[in-house]
Amino acid sequence: MPIDHGLSIPDSLAISSYEVAWLGYSQAEQPFSEECLNYISKIDVRKDLAMLESVMPFREICLRNMRISTLLL
Repeated sequence: MPIDHGLSIPDSLAISSYEVAWLGYSQAEQPFSEECLNYISKIDVRKDLAMLESVMPFREICLRNMRISTLLL
């Protein structure tokens, strides 16, 4: 699973064309597998945010954006 650490917990929800270049990949057209859907359904964003806050002082806007993006997922 690729992760772009420069954009994982952004301070903005603005999207640039270079940030969605992966939409042209054939994998982006495939539906999520049952395994992926099961994993996604078990994400506990509150627990993840609490862990992140305990190890690094993230700005509130970044944590808010993580909550929003997780809800969209």
